[in-house]
Amino acid sequence: MRRYVHRVWPIAIVLLCACGETRTDVYVAGYVDNGTGVTATLWTNGNPVALTAEPQRSLATAVTVSDAGDVYVAGGVRGASADMAVYWKNGVLVALTDGTRQSFAEAITVSGGHVYVAGYETDGPGPVAKFWMDGVATPLTNGSSNADAVSITVSGDDVHVAGYEVERTEVAPNQFVVADVAKYWKNGVATALSDGKNEGVASSVAFSGGDVYVAGWEGAVGAVLVAKVWKNGVPVALTDGVRGAKATAVTFRGGDVLAVGGQSNGRLDVPTIWTNGVAASLVAKDQAFAEAIAIAGTDVFVVGYDGPSAVYWKNGIAFPLSHASSGADAMSIAIYQH
Repeated sequence: MRRYVHRVWPIAIVLLCACGETRTDVYVAGYVDNGTGVTATLWTNGNPVALTAEPQRSLATAVTVSDAGDVYVAGGVRGASADMAVYWKNGVLVALTDGTRQSFAEAITVSGGHVYVAGYETDGPGPVAKFWMDGVATPLTNGSSNADAVSITVSGDDVHVAGYEVERTEVAPNQFVVADVAKYWKNGVATALSDGKNEGVASSVAFSGGDVYVAGWEGAVGAVLVAKVWKNGVPVALTDGVRGAKATAVTFRGGDVLAVGGQSNGRLDVPTIWTNGVAASLVAKDQAFAEAIAIAGTDVFVVGYDGPSAVYWKNGIAFPLSHASSGADAMSIAIYQH
């Protein structure tokens, strides 16, 4: 199964209402690898556009659209000696780090005219989870152990971030486990969602009606992972632990809580959407996974990969975006209605 961890290289549809005035644009960010290296890609109206020249390896991890219609994509590009955390605004690159230390941008949002980006930068011995507001970094961890911030959202003046930090936990006298701990930060203050005795990662954060939801996974080190959603810190298991599963994103439709990810069928990973905890598999032909979800009215859009193809599902029907010899993945989706 794929997971978000210290990345080192490995659609738009137009709908017109009856009045002809409302348009829904769907943007998808990810990558295409045609055998010459991973290239950050933005799909707009079904057309893929590379964000960097093909020889420069790059990856797009997240996309959002401002109220004004500006398209922001987060990710990374190969710098002088390490990967650089970057974002693109309408295709123009903005560097958050200088390429001398390994770093990556994992998530992006725009609120109140400010651009917020989550990710990591290696400061000292290990990667430090950070978020940048208009290019100014705020560390969330101290660098004593590996950490990453992989999702960010803003509510008023509150900045919500989800990710993980590696910790050493004593499970018995003189017996220790070293594992990822799922974490959620509100305005820089951390809350551990897992206890460190098991592997845990928080992959997505969203809020609704004052409640904070975090999607991710947890499981004993080396054992089967369980897809979970934490509501205000309280975990709800989406799977039974018989076969491995991960939840990668969470959002809302009316009063429903929707999470996506994937779970093993014993042979392959199957892209899955959970509605209020009830699972439904998405159509796939190969090893596949759902990475992100977005809602437009009553329509549910999910993006991910199916074998070597980036793909999106609209209301459960699969549509390929790009097929590449060495693989492609759609990692994030944003919808703009105007």
